[in-house]
Amino acid sequence: MNGKLKVSIEASSTLFIEGQSSVEILKGRYEIFGAEYEGDLVFTVDPYKVVPVYALTFLEAVVEGGRVWSTPKRTIPESWAEVAEYVAEREARKVLVMGGVDTGKTGLVTFMVNRLVKRGFRVGVIDADTGQSDIGPPTTVGLGVVERPIVLLSQVQFVDAVFIGLTSPAELFHRSIAAVRALADKALGGLKCDFLLVDTTGWVTGEGGRDLKLYKIMALNPDLIIALEESGELSHILKYVEKFYEVYRVEPAIELRPRSREERRVIRNWMYSRFFENAQVVELRFDDVVASGGFTFTGRKLSGSGKRELSNLLGVDVLYGELLEDRLLLVVDGEYAVPEGSVDAILKEFGVEKIHVLKPEDYRHVLIAFSSRQKLLEGLGIIADIDWSGGIIKIVASHPIREKPILMQWGYIRINPDTFEEEEWVEKWRL
Repeated sequence: MNGKLKVSIEASSTLFIEGQSSVEILKGRYEIFGAEYEGDLVFTVDPYKVVPVYALTFLEAVVEGGRVWSTPKRTIPESWAEVAEYVAEREARKVLVMGGVDTGKTGLVTFMVNRLVKRGFRVGVIDADTGQSDIGPPTTVGLGVVERPIVLLSQVQFVDAVFIGLTSPAELFHRSIAAVRALADKALGGLKCDFLLVDTTGWVTGEGGRDLKLYKIMALNPDLIIALEESGELSHILKYVEKFYEVYRVEPAIELRPRSREERRVIRNWMYSRFFENAQVVELRFDDVVASGGFTFTGRKLSGSGKRELSNLLGVDVLYGELLEDRLLLVVDGEYAVPEGSVDAILKEFGVEKIHVLKPEDYRHVLIAFSSRQKLLEGLGIIADIDWSGGIIKIVASHPIREKPILMQWGYIRINPDTFEEEEWVEKWRL
């Protein structure tokens, strides 16, 4: 939709606004995800996110951009209000929300936040969906705190996050599970939240989806699990879980529009660009970096004579090298063909089991993260270039890096530093 569109609906109808949109509600009394308003309200809707505005009286609004439509009914199930009331009355402090893809998990969490905030509670929210994160950037599990009504979960005040390194939790279960536990402790401990809501991924199928949910539940030990189930898709998980935890089943949201793979890609790109909005190019010295999540910058740097010896043996210029406990990591310039017998000689001489050979381009545009003693996630960075001979890393940093040593974690995805488009995944543990 181009330009501004003035719309109106009668009482007991729902106006849907899909972003990217700017919205001004001019008159009326209405509800947005359980929060009641009257009169003027201005807000924006993120790309491909949908805000349902339920009219309690005649309502008028002006919408610019995006798409709008309406339906003559309330689209939020009554069970959502019932479970929000149940959580507050029972004082279920830790609540995990589980459901398949496009069932309305984030909408339910937003609804519950608003109902709890209305009662004066301080609410922590963990967004554990690394691919479609609303709190914090993609590739992270984010934590936010809410003390006033919100229209979208992305409006939650970002507090901290754990970098998983990829938009999918597959093969990185341990990081996702540890992230939820660490952030839960922070929310209920130092941040003194009255309640904690955990929004999980929609991956509930297969062995991977089942195991991720089961072990995340075990790590969190929630007081209540809310299950959005349409046709038994959670039964293979709940059959076991409900023997140990209390489960409250609710209906999925009404009239949801499934998002396409392309729309999800656009949402991630928008979230990256928003997080890197004030990015600056900075240079880091190798000696100031303490790295994790990969092998580079975790071993003992090879001397000049060691690099020259390896260059002669391999027939290629060795730009950089590190000796680790079980392997030799080398960064080389150009193609190489290892002469017969050279590998065995190198392994024996350096006392390692394997040689790990990379090229400068393997590091280009790799997403990285920075931590500190105060925050699990200080910011993200994108590798722009590495001067291997000078020992300098040039990165596009989302936030200032003030503390040394610099605690850096390797990611497993490439992001274009100009457009913030995802380019490709990086082989896990390669760098």
